[in-house]
Amino acid sequence: MKKVSLILALLLPVMFSGQTAEQFYNMGVEKHGKKDYLGAVEDYTKALNLDQKFTTAWFNRGVALLTLEQYSKAESDFTKTIELNPGNAEALYSRGLAREYQERYRDAIDDYIRAVQTDSLHSRAWYGKGSLLAMLNYHEEAIKDFNKCIAIDPRFPDAWYARAESHRKLGHNYEAISDFTRELEISSTDAVAYVNRGLCKSVLNDFRGAEEDYSRAIEIEPEMLIAFYNRGIVRQKLEEYAESVSDFTRAIELRPTLVNAYVNRGISKYSLKDLQGAVEDYNHAIEVDPVNALAFFNRGVALDNLGRKSEACENWRKAVAYGEVAAAALLEEFCR
Repeated sequence: MKKVSLILALLLPVMFSGQTAEQFYNMGVEKHGKKDYLGAVEDYTKALNLDQKFTTAWFNRGVALLTLEQYSKAESDFTKTIELNPGNAEALYSRGLAREYQERYRDAIDDYIRAVQTDSLHSRAWYGKGSLLAMLNYHEEAIKDFNKCIAIDPRFPDAWYARAESHRKLGHNYEAISDFTRELEISSTDAVAYVNRGLCKSVLNDFRGAEEDYSRAIEIEPEMLIAFYNRGIVRQKLEEYAESVSDFTRAIELRPTLVNAYVNRGISKYSLKDLQGAVEDYNHAIEVDPVNALAFFNRGVALDNLGRKSEACENWRKAVAYGEVAAAALLEEFCR
């Protein structure tokens, strides 16, 4: 969890005069640094049993519990930290994380707001607030928070990615491409960013650019289903039908029930004049999804070109029944 790792960087031992609570605390910090989180929790607990006002022990135990995915317990520790030190922006941010992981998004947003009110330069709190607003589809507001985060920390790749996604969902494809590009300059192995930048390029009819992005994603993650499928789509648009067949085949190997891959591979085979191969792909699509109107429509077209008109008409009737209105015109013209 990236957010948790950022908190861990803040952990520092405090050197007191050998009192037992402080000794247990420092032992906990040492174990924490070695990723012995259970051991750290045990030592922080011993420190707190001796000193209930040991603020950093409450906070650090909360961080360890957060890492252990014990979110409710972590929230309690951060709440105690805030009671002892109401101006602790990091504790407010961390409690926001704990609440976010419990899917209490409104409460988390409240904590992120309090964190940035306490420390306006808390980049991760701006990011956390923006991420939840984006998840709740308040993308314009989310972008404002990501702007704040990026202004404070321009090397934070997650913020560039998140802002790019909000732009993409708002249809701001040029802005999204710019942000994905910036994120990839910082984190060049983010295959998902390449895929989503490819989506934006495809919407803008930059099919060659989209193909290049999907290819880069596949280089990074050789079994990335969506990259093969999407590359197949743009290669269709580029009329590179043999290459698109190869991509859809790989997508089907990765997920044999992917109906649209069968339908689109059938379209590419049809374009290559492999009519029987197209029919077989539409057959597979219908086996997986027996009411797939497009598969029936396209199978009808392929069968008609194979001279099997009565079968074609039957397929178009089913296409109409399942909602493909374009098949009605073919029935009217060819199937009286």
